[in-house]
Amino acid sequence: MRLQTKLFVSISLLFLLSFFLLEFFEHRMLEKTLDENVLNDLRHTASLLMTTRAVLQERIVASTESQEFDPADFLPAAIFSEVSRHLAVGDGGGLVFRRVSDRPQLSGNLADPAEREAIAHFRRNPEARDRLARLAGGDGREFFFYAMPLRFDPYCLNCHQREYDSTRAADPDQSWQIGGVAGILSLKLPAGPIGERIAAAHQK
Repeated sequence: MRLQTKLFVSISLLFLLSFFLLEFFEHRMLEKTLDENVLNDLRHTASLLMTTRAVLQERIVASTESQEFDPADFLPAAIFSEVSRHLAVGDGGGLVFRRVSDRPQLSGNLADPAEREAIAHFRRNPEARDRLARLAGGDGREFFFYAMPLRFDPYCLNCHQREYDSTRAADPDQSWQIGGVAGILSLKLPAGPIGERIAAAHQK
């Protein structure tokens, strides 16, 4: 075998070996990143469940001690707001979520501009199931904004019949009807920590 052929074979083998080693370590790195992301997501889910449990327990104990049961304290809007506040100062990864509307019964559930735009989007696109966007907050920091439409169904009218009738009568686009979009489930998650995890994974 000539020297030139030997060199070519040696270089080819080194190239193939380098390629397979690179693929192997990249695969291991992706596996580790996936494991870390899954662990992080499961921790946040566990935190959400435990926080919900704590909020419900506090309200049940409070209503028992006062011997006054107010059903409004256990409605989804009230529970969501309380759980979100707890997560914002706890181990929720910065997650903030709300049930919001452009015509809420409670002022604290009034949609902000990004949420109102999402509500309008779902009313224009009734087939849309959800929406994910990356936005910049007032402080310039980016966050992921996930929205899912909340639609009227007959069950909603158990609590909202009067509001439903009065608003629907004055609603020119008839969005307040059975199947129409009453509001959205809004979830906002800071983009910074996710970018930091990705950057750290690439440095390993």
